[in-house]
Amino acid sequence: MMSERDVGISISRAENNDIPNIIKIALELNLSFWSKADYELELTNKDGIFLVAKEKINGQTIGFMVARLIMLSANHFAEIYNIGVTLQFQRNSVGKHLISELLILCHKRDISEIWLEVRSLNNSALEFYKSIGFIVSDKRKNFYNNPVDDAFVLSYEVLHIN
Repeated sequence: MMSERDVGISISRAENNDIPNIIKIALELNLSFWSKADYELELTNKDGIFLVAKEKINGQTIGFMVARLIMLSANHFAEIYNIGVTLQFQRNSVGKHLISELLILCHKRDISEIWLEVRSLNNSALEFYKSIGFIVSDKRKNFYNNPVDDAFVLSYEVLHIN
């Protein structure tokens, strides 16, 4: 699977050789810590969706997303565990393209909703998700550490895509 975008990026499944660059992006953005082993495990997870965004011209890794399909008997949903776009490429639709690819995959697998948590103080992320159609569904007190922060739980109904 590889999607080509009009903004000069491609979205594909992550591979082992992408992990060092993904870790650099996560560190640059001060995302919740994931070890190299954590990312490697996601590559083998049968319910995992691990995507990478690369610049078409030079193959530079500029973003990534880790999500997981949760298949319960009564409900199928996806949860985004980690997503990041290097600062240089933020506000250039890279994040929207990663989410769009996830929506396509979820639609194909009859996933009804996508869930994620966002730091309550991360206004730019909240604005980004709301602009796509995510809504705040709940708040978790003191969910994050370093620094301590509440989490907003956001959801998106996949059935609403055209």
